Amino acid sequence: MTRLLAGSQLFSTFPADALGELAAQAVIRNVPEKAVICEKGAPGNEMFAILQGRVKISAFSDDGKEVIFAILESGDFFGETALLDGLPRSATCTAIEDCQMATIERRSFIPFLEKNPSLAIHLLSLLSQRLRGADEQMEGITFFSLTVRLAKKLLALADEHGDAVGSKTVIAMNISQHELANMVSVSRESVNKQLGIWIKEGLISLSPRLIVIEDRERLQAIGKCFVRKADDTHCSP
Repeated sequence: MTRLLAGSQLFSTFPADALGELAAQAVIRNVPEKAVICEKGAPGNEMFAILQGRVKISAFSDDGKEVIFAILESGDFFGETALLDGLPRSATCTAIEDCQMATIERRSFIPFLEKNPSLAIHLLSLLSQRLRGADEQMEGITFFSLTVRLAKKLLALADEHGDAVGSKTVIAMNISQHELANMVSVSRESVNKQLGIWIKEGLISLSPRLIVIEDRERLQAIGKCFVRKADDTHCSP
């Protein structure tokens, strides 16, 4: 368990003896694909470190529309906000694929933070990164057109989950066009149409469970166009 925790983003810089104390309190949990791990509004009594698999963080409107805030994978953690402030969960967390994770309860984690202030500082840094990402996502939804938002999201997924294969970037994720649309707050039909345009232009290619960025420079140029939301004209580099 100590070795598994050391592989997570949150605990990677911690010495084994300090992690050993926390590992003694952690429990491994297996979650099947599409299962809800925790729901928005539920009590936040534990946090999670993903050991294997991917998890989406999302919320639903009253009419059932989903907005996806993030896709997390092995090494990432989630559920820490409710754990720290004691308030209900702020989002719903769902397994995209079969997952294995370590769960740590609040009664174990808070005393560990108090005894290890450097972990608290590291946690604040990681939370600040997430807050900045949320601000950028809100800015994109508010101001930018579909082409810019979708280009930015594909590039972000490439940075977080992609692998370089020659001049291409392969994003090996089990993500549907519907989920991709929920990440940029547009309809699946709009995303399908734009992806089709980029496929014809040679910017990307698609196959089951894979998104391949064929021309990263051109996609980056589109992401920097700053086309306002009112102007849905295709932005060419």
